[in-house]
Amino acid sequence: MAYEFRLTQHVSQPREAVFYAFTKGSMLSNWWCDWAFVPPFGMRVLYMYWQTGFQAMGKFEEFEEPERLAFTWVDGDSPACNATVTLSESNGGTDVELVFTNITNENQAEQLEKHWRLGLENLASVLETGIDLRVARKPMLGVYLGELVTAQNADRYGTPHGIIIEGTLPGLSAESAGLKSGDVLVEAAGQRLADYSDLTGILAGRTVGDVVDVTYMRDGERHTAAMELKPQQIVEVPRDPNELADRLAALYAQAREALNDVLDGVTEEQANAIVAPEEWTIRQIVAHLIAAERDEQTSISLVMDGSNDVFNYNNNSLVRIEPLIRSYPTLPELVAAVARTQDETVEAVRRLPPEFVERRGAYDQLGRVLLFDAESHLGEHIEQIEKAKAALLQREGGAG
Repeated sequence: MAYEFRLTQHVSQPREAVFYAFTKGSMLSNWWCDWAFVPPFGMRVLYMYWQTGFQAMGKFEEFEEPERLAFTWVDGDSPACNATVTLSESNGGTDVELVFTNITNENQAEQLEKHWRLGLENLASVLETGIDLRVARKPMLGVYLGELVTAQNADRYGTPHGIIIEGTLPGLSAESAGLKSGDVLVEAAGQRLADYSDLTGILAGRTVGDVVDVTYMRDGERHTAAMELKPQQIVEVPRDPNELADRLAALYAQAREALNDVLDGVTEEQANAIVAPEEWTIRQIVAHLIAAERDEQTSISLVMDGSNDVFNYNNNSLVRIEPLIRSYPTLPELVAAVARTQDETVEAVRRLPPEFVERRGAYDQLGRVLLFDAESHLGEHIEQIEKAKAALLQREGGAG
């Protein structure tokens, strides 16, 4: 027996914008999945991935811009089924009709209908307001997740498993509980955390307002805190890219002032000194800021073109960092290069084309990431430099 379903959704945007949202990897990840890949140059294959581990793929069989799409859908072990998207002009916007057919599994049909109904609702929200309902409604601890604890770094963190925190989100429970960068989440709701999916699974069955007991390690000591799950505060992004650029420039200026303050009095010898095994030198931290900023600029270009939504490159690699140190051999030269690359990012934002700014989901997500990184990412590394400097001064004082 074959199953099918039909869903409709009105979107107060033109058909061209809705068609674009269905056919570009960066836009699909704005409203539907966590990561998507749609190759350029007329290759009509489609791949989608969710952080839960779920993935789906297919192939566009009809591609009539901006009226109609048809694609195959394959997920898990189920046979391929078929989907058709029809876009009709209506009331100054677009009526979206999605029809799935040839589904062989009743449970798959129910799950697909449930998730596509939520997806189409989110499509309208993202295109009309720039708000991703998955974020707005998601219960969160408020932590910025970093690397996993492995056998190689377990001794350093004092635990055989866990997820390292790179920072906390303002106004949420983790910040209120005093968690900070470098802490390691080891348990949540009494369950062991060894992978990101462990935490995702624990939060998936909970709603905003629930309280979860979280255990974390800091400096080899075990702590527990009761945390209320709250929704993330959605940062409003200025509609004018010049205003966004001005806000970004102001955050960069604050960070540069803090960076100059913490580096005041640091000698070239101290900047090169190794504080502890597996820790970056001060010079490497500053060089990393340059590499990360260049990646922000690449991300702007990719997202603007609809090619991808990658905001994370391997800017932690010494293969990226050491050439920068060689190119800017003194600490003042490195700091000046940080400022220059930040100014370049600001100018890239000023020159975002109007057609991209109109893509509310893509533009707003880009703006939020840039503003967050300018404040949080830079702040974390300035704090890292401050700790390294204090450790060096303490070591030098002890030696004296």
